[in-house]
Amino acid sequence: MVRYAGHMVGDVGFAVNAILPNTYAVKSGVFDGQTSLKINMKTRAVADYNVKGRVTNFGMIMPYTLGGYAQDHHIRADALQFELKPKYTAISGDITIANTATGRVDYTGQGDNKVGYFDGTIAHTFLQQFVKPEFVTLGTDMPVKIAYATDKKNPKNAKMTIKSTLKNTDLHFPFVGWKKQSDAVAGFDTTIRILPDRKYTISSVAQVGGTNPLYIKSALNINNGKVQSVDIPRAQFNDEKFSAIGVYHQNHMRWQVNADTLSREMVEFILEAHKSQEDTEKPSDIDVRYNVKQFVGYNGVKISPAIGRLVRTDGKIELFENRMTLADKDTDNYMLISYTPKKFQMLIDDLPAFYGALRQKNVFGAGRIVAVANADSAGVLNGQLDGTNVVFTNTPETARLLKLFSVVGVFEALESKNISFRRVAGEFRLKRGDLDIQNISALGNVGVSVKGNMNFKTDTVDVRGMIMPTFAISSFVSRIPVIGQLLTGVGGQGFLAQNYTAQGTMSDYKVSINPISLLTIGILRDIFAPVLKTDNVPVLIKE
Repeated sequence: MVRYAGHMVGDVGFAVNAILPNTYAVKSGVFDGQTSLKINMKTRAVADYNVKGRVTNFGMIMPYTLGGYAQDHHIRADALQFELKPKYTAISGDITIANTATGRVDYTGQGDNKVGYFDGTIAHTFLQQFVKPEFVTLGTDMPVKIAYATDKKNPKNAKMTIKSTLKNTDLHFPFVGWKKQSDAVAGFDTTIRILPDRKYTISSVAQVGGTNPLYIKSALNINNGKVQSVDIPRAQFNDEKFSAIGVYHQNHMRWQVNADTLSREMVEFILEAHKSQEDTEKPSDIDVRYNVKQFVGYNGVKISPAIGRLVRTDGKIELFENRMTLADKDTDNYMLISYTPKKFQMLIDDLPAFYGALRQKNVFGAGRIVAVANADSAGVLNGQLDGTNVVFTNTPETARLLKLFSVVGVFEALESKNISFRRVAGEFRLKRGDLDIQNISALGNVGVSVKGNMNFKTDTVDVRGMIMPTFAISSFVSRIPVIGQLLTGVGGQGFLAQNYTAQGTMSDYKVSINPISLLTIGILRDIFAPVLKTDNVPVLIKE
């Protein structure tokens, strides 16, 4: 046995790379301190050692992967204090991880028990890799305090806490009430419990103060890299409060979301954030049940409650149910939508109220709509639509619709500023967002027919039909001598009607008015058969 004790000065890089050749590439470092060694000359093994001193000009390269980002982190330190003994390691000093972080590190490891601290800042350029710049732009580095410790009774378990406050952060949420908020101050307080077999629990509280405050408290359970459950006991945005519980089940998450109040801005934010994620990722399977005590939509319309469920598998909607009741109505006015690949049902008791809650500019003045469809052997939903007392108001949003009613005799409708239909009825076919309008007609102060296609996946519309004044249709029963001759043409060959087509995207389609046609009574009867019948009103199936 050989003993050595004394002062030592040497190259750290040579020593570390000789002992740990496959770990980290130490590029530089000079040790200056006291060393004592016991070496068994027969086995040439170090039997005991005690090294205590200082390393200057330390530099190393550490390959690292986080969130799919593989990088080589260049770590530097002007001076590190450390002490090494069997089953004991202590390191402290200021370090810099190039383009990543700067701060002080304190670490002590005694056997299986380890304690470490980091107090410094993380570079905003590094963090920006993990957040989308269209949502968040980090303006300054993030100060952070990290503490790590193993459980003394069970060293296989460990606990890590992360605390930070981030200032001067630009938040870009134009689809919520934020717009651009540069005065945001974000605070994070996270505890990570590390368990054996790659199990983790993460509890966190996040607060964003400023023009529009945001608070989220959450807990996650992770097993073998997969989230098993998520518990959000409290989340608040402005005056909105909600909670959520998610449980992993058969390769997807099952969610239950409860909210006291929820605005359309928050709903749009959630949908937009989810859509942005799926623009670059495979659509995830989801199963969400929700119960909102009060939903506040456009125009201050309040809905209480809103209850429903959404199930999507392999990017396809397998189930959607939604029932909303108007809060400020004496009667039980509600909207019901139920969809599966085998059945579709819809009832909207009050068109202007519900449409006004979901869209910023309302186009309806009155109306009620019912639709029921069932799938055939090919999976196509074949259905019937029926509406009563549907009124379109004269607004910029209905200008293109009103433009259709430019034939002689329809100007009465324009003067009243509304287009109204006593009844709208017809048949349609629906499969995976592709709507084929078989024959839908409407009678009111004008008569209209519609056939064609609306594709909600491609956001396109291609429909055609016919328009004619109501008093021409009324001459089915009673012909007025002068007007009847004017409308039916010389010799009573038929009725005058205006043909039209509408093509393009749903937000920007082009309307074309085609030449006037002569229609016989028989043809008119076929066109308006859906609204003339009384035995074709769809009935909702209660389950």
